Amino acid sequence: MDIFLTGSELEIILRLAVSLLLGFIIGIERELTNKSAGLRTHILLCLGSTIFTVISIYGFSNIMDFDGASRLNDPARVAAQILTGIGFIGGGVVLHHGVSIYGLTTAASVWITASVGMAVGTGSYKIATMATLISFLVLVLIRKLETSFLYKLTKKEARIKLRITCKRVHTEKTQEWMFDNFYNVLKLDTKKSPEDESIDEIVALLDVHETNPAQEVYKKIKKLENVESVKLTQVSNKF
Repeated sequence: MDIFLTGSELEIILRLAVSLLLGFIIGIERELTNKSAGLRTHILLCLGSTIFTVISIYGFSNIMDFDGASRLNDPARVAAQILTGIGFIGGGVVLHHGVSIYGLTTAASVWITASVGMAVGTGSYKIATMATLISFLVLVLIRKLETSFLYKLTKKEARIKLRITCKRVHTEKTQEWMFDNFYNVLKLDTKKSPEDESIDEIVALLDVHETNPAQEVYKKIKKLENVESVKLTQVSNKF
């Protein structure tokens, strides 16, 4: 029994080690930002992609039929199925909450991690390393750019539910104010307050397009006179 590793075995071990390291680099950023697919997920994805790629190249190269004839195998066939499997995992990390969608960046990181693992599996270390570094920089630097700069400049669309109570004598004037100050009033209902028959409760559903939708609505409401109470809820970020 030969206890020493051959050159090809050492190469495969090296590929697995590199795959583990590169999967760690991408996964640590997702873990630190508390995403659904974190460190362990990305490491295992990268390792799994590498193993499948290595097997597709070396594992089926010497298979022979029962009659002794050699069989020609296409390594790309096994590797191509990795993308199908990653599609299911990526779909699992995308979350839907009402009309909002979360997890698309994490799904993309899962996808790029699989491609890094496949590159390592073929021995393309430079491509895999560059892809990992670029991915890490995109996840870290672009996020900081979005939160510190672009977020303040970009107008966002949000759906706001507004509940206002006022004296009945001011109800009509308040309703007119709502239509004058908000460009898209989707719904406006008025009913009597159960506690006081002289008080009306106005419920409005608004589509607001501002850098900070909830804050802008609140600023406008502060200027409204003859209001007893105000309740503001952001229903969704996008619609």
